[in-house]
Amino acid sequence: MLTRTAGLPPIGSFTIMGWFFMSVDRNDYTGFIAFGDSSGGNQQEIMTDADGTTLALWNGFNFPTGASVPVGQWFHLALVGAGTGSGSVFAYLNGKLAITGDYSGAISAQTIFFGNDPTVEWFNGRIAQVEIYNRPLSAAEINLRIIADRPPIDRALIGYYPMNPGSARLLDSSGLGRHLIASGTLTDEPGPPLATARMRRLLTQRL
Repeated sequence: MLTRTAGLPPIGSFTIMGWFFMSVDRNDYTGFIAFGDSSGGNQQEIMTDADGTTLALWNGFNFPTGASVPVGQWFHLALVGAGTGSGSVFAYLNGKLAITGDYSGAISAQTIFFGNDPTVEWFNGRIAQVEIYNRPLSAAEINLRIIADRPPIDRALIGYYPMNPGSARLLDSSGLGRHLIASGTLTDEPGPPLATARMRRLLTQRL
């Protein structure tokens, strides 16, 4: 499990995203990205349903579900909070809107979790290219970042974790120094498909 507790975005205005590779279908609830209370079940969270692969969006009360995530290949997830009303939380799978959920005023901005949550719905797999923003990104912005090997210049970027090998894997490459905290044993594995240097230049010009 990876966590961050400092310099968090507002609970009603954020984007948290990254690449995930599910090595094993646990046939159980599995947490990918959770943002909210440090304990208990009050989080805005992208996870799976009890079957281990059906994508779900949890807010402490409601549990809408969507498409299935694959096992044994990389996929990209983005959790977006865009307000404090109903229908203001979004889950994107590979750049496409997968689930729309509701904001919950019972949730506090205390901790961001990757690969687990406070109720130990752990994830067996790999995580890479994690980005945290203090504003909701549009679908177009998410899609541009999916195919880039690093995020563009954006003042809303408050955390970037490419998961470089070894001791650098937890370091914040945004320049803000808000490093991740790890629980458990981490290993280095091959990463997701990302843009070439030429594509990165084209994306930068486009942005």
